[in-house]
Amino acid sequence: MHLSSFSHQSNSLFLNRLPKPINTYDMKNLKTTVAIFLFIVTSATAQNHKFVLGIEGGPNYSRVYGFEQLFPLEGRIGYSFAISTKFNFSNKFSIVSGVGIETKGDQTKNKLQFTGSSGNTIGYYKLRANFNYLNIPIMVRYTFGENKWHYYFSFGGYFGLLINAESEVVGYNYSDTVDGDISEYYYPTDSGISGGFGILYNLNDRMAVSVEVRDNLGLFNISKGLTASDGSNKNNSLNLLFGLSYGIGKDVSK
Repeated sequence: MHLSSFSHQSNSLFLNRLPKPINTYDMKNLKTTVAIFLFIVTSATAQNHKFVLGIEGGPNYSRVYGFEQLFPLEGRIGYSFAISTKFNFSNKFSIVSGVGIETKGDQTKNKLQFTGSSGNTIGYYKLRANFNYLNIPIMVRYTFGENKWHYYFSFGGYFGLLINAESEVVGYNYSDTVDGDISEYYYPTDSGISGGFGILYNLNDRMAVSVEVRDNLGLFNISKGLTASDGSNKNNSLNLLFGLSYGIGKDVSK
């Protein structure tokens, strides 16, 4: 075979394998197919799957309220972390629950004074109460929004199991920080109402990220005896939750 003949055949084979130009009719079909595909991807979101599992956590601000304080008290910064679950009845209504750790407590607003045996000032300190709870929320959630962005309101209640309670003496101009277990002075359970508002963004058809502000308001006395004027100690915590979730099961919007 001559080199020129081989070259001609090779060029013919190469040209035959090149894609043919797309005519106007094919281009319209392609655009229609792409549009349908994008609609399906943006409609079938993680929000709409039957079951949703996730993790969520972030900082919180907690305080104890409900009675005349022996000392002026203020809230303190803590955290919460949980494994979350959601069951979707539809693309709007769902039941939200989970289990996690939530820290609560308070601290004296003003510095208290250390005095020696002769009455002289040794230093200053603050008293802190630290409560760690195993927290289980159960809430109804209403969700609205389109495509990748969703917004939701949640309302319900929570139940907490006390893991431990500690008092903390934090020194100011004083060398020691003293901790003590005070669990025996508090009831082992806590419960109340929960409410929150959040924003959810779907990363794809199963995964989503969210930000939520949730308030847990305790309704029952948590203290066995550390009250004043026959009052009660009740927990309150405001949580900022960052979440990551994954949808499981069929799409309830279909």
